[in-house]
Amino acid sequence: MHKPLLYGLLALLPAALAHAGAPGEFTPFKHIPQFGIYVNSPPDYTPPPGIVMWDYGTVFLTQLTPRDQRQIGADVAANVTYIAQCDNYDRLGSLFAIVKPHGVPPAETDPRIELVRWITPFSDYRQGQYATHAYPPATLAPYAGLLADTKHDVWIGIQGGSNPYNGDPCTNANVSPNSRRSASNTLFP
Repeated sequence: MHKPLLYGLLALLPAALAHAGAPGEFTPFKHIPQFGIYVNSPPDYTPPPGIVMWDYGTVFLTQLTPRDQRQIGADVAANVTYIAQCDNYDRLGSLFAIVKPHGVPPAETDPRIELVRWITPFSDYRQGQYATHAYPPATLAPYAGLLADTKHDVWIGIQGGSNPYNGDPCTNANVSPNSRRSASNTLFP
């Protein structure tokens, strides 16, 4: 069974720009499930259009649009919200970038530039307000030029994972198998 870790929302928040673009906020991912880290088959899950899933549902990525890139300024930051589901242990997560020539899709073996790393809290869905954790905005300022460079395709990825196990908080808790499988934890970058 594949149970995901959910990340709620990843928003990139550029305010003051170092170039002639319009400042703004855009959200490359919404409600991205993170599936089992100890599995060897893909989950029964189809990512939304424009989202690529790798490594059995523990890595997701999407391409920044030229419009997104024009909004990126020197003060770009990432907001990540974690929503705990069934996997109540802490997990490592990260936000990364892959830069490719225009029109060349990324491959799982491409080098990744890690932008932000975090650890999820010990939590599960039964802990009410403590099941959701919004991380403080993480500056991506050192990468602003790279992320904003429209001479290349820039892919933003999020990596995490969960470890479903018999006896986890969803075991015998009237949690539907589909919810268990697709929402152990969610990452919202």
